[in-house]
Amino acid sequence: MQHRGRPSFWRYKGEYSLLNLPLTFYLDTGKNDQVMDLTFEWDGPDEIAEQFSVLASNIVGKEFGDIPVIDTHGKFPYAFTFYRKFTLEVKDTLHSFASQKKRDFKELICRCFGVYKSDIHELIGSGVEINSIRDLGDHLQAGIGCGSCHHDLKEELTPLLSAPVEEDLPVPSMSMWEKLDPQGLAKECHNILRLWNKEHGEGQEVSLKGSRPGSVLVSIEGDGKWTKENIGKSLQQEIDKDLGPGLSLVIIS
Repeated sequence: MQHRGRPSFWRYKGEYSLLNLPLTFYLDTGKNDQVMDLTFEWDGPDEIAEQFSVLASNIVGKEFGDIPVIDTHGKFPYAFTFYRKFTLEVKDTLHSFASQKKRDFKELICRCFGVYKSDIHELIGSGVEINSIRDLGDHLQAGIGCGSCHHDLKEELTPLLSAPVEEDLPVPSMSMWEKLDPQGLAKECHNILRLWNKEHGEGQEVSLKGSRPGSVLVSIEGDGKWTKENIGKSLQQEIDKDLGPGLSLVIIS
């Protein structure tokens, strides 16, 4: 049984085994760790898989790690146990990242480049002239990734400046695919192709064959109603939507 969704500001992944079957979690969160979607892949009994569906439908909009109270009719809540384990592991990862920089992970304000609130205070205290979020990007790289921290950066800057934060042009941002390592990019592309095959394949299957700078390579097998050109256009739209512009799709067969 599967429940799949789309990546949001942050996507976390956890892999486990339940009843000797692989179980994979994908958690999408937005600003302030608000859950936007919990998706999973598991091919076990429907009566247990239903717990994961119920959990997923009840945590959207809640804080990451918050376990809702749900009537499980006396059954052992596998879904809640694994979700708790999953969220604790993710938060442990953030703690480790913060401890490496000897910081409090709760003060992390720009996750893309590991910028903490204290970094901003130290920069301004050093006498560097800062008037806008763009200036922060120039000096700390804060805000030049996905851009989801722009509002938080402005809130942090406002009380530190004698004049209002300038409403300058948006800081140049990176697409999601540019922030992924090769393995992460391959996983995200596999997810996009798998979902496309499920919804549109009908006798045709698109497979990931590799990547090179700025492009992903795919092949098409089988016969169906889609032409090579239409498959390319459809998949390019999905890639742009999920991973941001600039990553080209190349069909090699």
